[in-house]
Amino acid sequence: MKKRSIMLKGTWRLALAALLVALLGLPTAVAQGPQEDTTMIPGQEAVQGVRPLYDDGGAWEVGSHAAAGGSLTAHAYHEAWGVSYKLGTCGWNRRYVYNKYLAWEEDFKRAALGGKEHVYLDTVDLQFYVGHGGPSGFTFWNTCCDDYKLTTNDCYRSWGNDDNEWVALTSCNVLADSNLAAWARCMRGTHLILGFKSTAYARYPYYNTQGYWFARYLCQGYTVPQAWYKAGDRVQRTKTLRILYNEVACQWDRPKTGWVCADSYDWDAWVSTHYACGDPAGYVDVGDLDGTMPRFAFRPFSTADAGNKYDRLGGVFEVPVTPTLRIQQDEVMWADMSDGRELEMDSQSGLYGYMDLNNMWAYTPTLGAHEVQGVRITANGARDIADRFLTDNNLMPGDAQFSHVVSDTMSGGDIVSGTLAAMNASLLANEEATVWQVIYSRVLTYTPPSIAGVAPQAQAIAFSVVGPGAKQKVYVPTNASMLSANGLPPGAMGGWRELLGQQGSSVQAADTVEMLTPDQIYMLHDTEDLAKMVVLDPSPIQADEAEILTHTVAYWEEGAGASQAELTPVYELTVRYTLGGEEVAVDQLHIPANETYMSPFAKIESAPTEMVKMGQTITLTATEAATTLAVLGYDPSLDFVLGSGAPEDYIYEWYVNSVEEANKIRAGRSITYTVTGDVSERPGGTPQQTIILKVTDWTNPDQHSNTDSATLDIYARIFMPVIMKNWA
Repeated sequence: MKKRSIMLKGTWRLALAALLVALLGLPTAVAQGPQEDTTMIPGQEAVQGVRPLYDDGGAWEVGSHAAAGGSLTAHAYHEAWGVSYKLGTCGWNRRYVYNKYLAWEEDFKRAALGGKEHVYLDTVDLQFYVGHGGPSGFTFWNTCCDDYKLTTNDCYRSWGNDDNEWVALTSCNVLADSNLAAWARCMRGTHLILGFKSTAYARYPYYNTQGYWFARYLCQGYTVPQAWYKAGDRVQRTKTLRILYNEVACQWDRPKTGWVCADSYDWDAWVSTHYACGDPAGYVDVGDLDGTMPRFAFRPFSTADAGNKYDRLGGVFEVPVTPTLRIQQDEVMWADMSDGRELEMDSQSGLYGYMDLNNMWAYTPTLGAHEVQGVRITANGARDIADRFLTDNNLMPGDAQFSHVVSDTMSGGDIVSGTLAAMNASLLANEEATVWQVIYSRVLTYTPPSIAGVAPQAQAIAFSVVGPGAKQKVYVPTNASMLSANGLPPGAMGGWRELLGQQGSSVQAADTVEMLTPDQIYMLHDTEDLAKMVVLDPSPIQADEAEILTHTVAYWEEGAGASQAELTPVYELTVRYTLGGEEVAVDQLHIPANETYMSPFAKIESAPTEMVKMGQTITLTATEAATTLAVLGYDPSLDFVLGSGAPEDYIYEWYVNSVEEANKIRAGRSITYTVTGDVSERPGGTPQQTIILKVTDWTNPDQHSNTDSATLDIYARIFMPVIMKNWA
């Protein structure tokens, strides 16, 4: 048995339902249960409105679809590969990773409409998707099978009646307010749908992705909701994540221990919402910078620094830590857990996170506490608690500015009675704050130096630092009865990298770097195959137009696990996305302000366009990365090279199907390859191999890289009968 499925029966289930109805003020559920498609599985019986469903046993299984094309192809692949790769390291079965050409809409569609959801999504416990989306559905680059978009009608009452437990969607706005009930009605045994209320970032490379960190936290023993939201804290910014629950008990689904809630199919659903903190950059007039930005280098963070900081954090959060053991294991991310409380730290930067897994995003005890006598903590009270905790423990950086307080929420309601609009309202009408987030921003104050005794020509400039590493937050409970006796918050994260020449918020710069002009940045953004290489945080938004509204400049700090030698000067673009002439989102994107901070140009210049045979030798050639974009045929104003710039600065590596050492073909800008090994085969599809080019700027301190891919169509295997002749 791979897991222990716990079903709340009889009085326990009724008591929990009554408690939550009372707490949230929800209408009493109708007694007759669901009104559609109530055919029972043979041999099973309904228990208190719950329909038990099948489970195939065995190891946990994951399937991933990277369904985006165009500028998101590489990012989608790394998101999908990240979750699959990491779960594979802790015992999960990796059933499939379908990229672009092989990611099909029918894999999510119910059989009644000709789909094959029962062959794909419902044969894995976790189905992960990344691609463009919106409230009405999420899309697929390959329209062969069946069409380009999975709508709520396509999955109505179909997900989970076999093996699926969780569907995770790194896609913009799918779980926005407007269509929640329709998505909830897709669950027919699926425990949770994880996604975004807002836009979402698809990151690159794989260890920077939502998928990778989600998988990492599942492997560490987090519940599924905790893993999803904590991953959002690590890699998203200014984004709102959301989860739909079939039952509140599914909040405790914890794959590592094998505990999951009972599969069910009934008349209600629940929704929780979490904000992954971050603010848009403060405005800086680019005209005041004289075409340059200061360079801010990080103070070296040694192994001794890491050991000392980790030891101190262990004392603050009362988690026994073993820095000496972590150093010996030579891992980037250090983590220790005690009594369900985990402390983690990036040993290369000092970025840390703390979470009490017993209480964070655990809604049953939180809502239960609201019934007992206790003082409700206000937003202002939460800030006072967070300020005091950070200051008393020397965890408040000198360049931290209080930003705002926001709450995570939980609510629930009917998904059967009335119109969809009424059901959406029912799901959201009784939102209860479950935990406060007290959020701080990083702002650097820079004063241009005097030149030859002449006073600075400009006043001090306040530069915002953005990105997943520039986060400081403290979680504070909403009720004083939930405060721990020792004053520990249920969660915290922070510890951004220290800078050389910094005193409080004031920072000096050793030198400056030339800036690209706003016109050049706009041109990069508007050229699709360049945007996929230079935008640090593209969003999988379902849109057909993207208009830049404003721009400013800031600095980008990478998140935990990523190497970074200095802050990256960036343009922050505010972009309006429209679909069919209607606005669907306004978002911020970031492009390095100087080309040397950009990842290298990666493009497969020549690869077979016709079908190939197994055993055939082909030639693969990459475009010379040390060529200016203008020479490569782009706009003449783009007269620069992406990355360090010299031919000897770039390494070209080739892989088949996935970027892992076992699948590496060879290195070189032009190589020959004999088509052998595994092919991706699907019923009704052409056997294929995906060839992946990875270009690395190895002289850059952070060794930035980019990928491109090409798909080889392979002749299907033909087995000829053996004819025996009797010569007697």
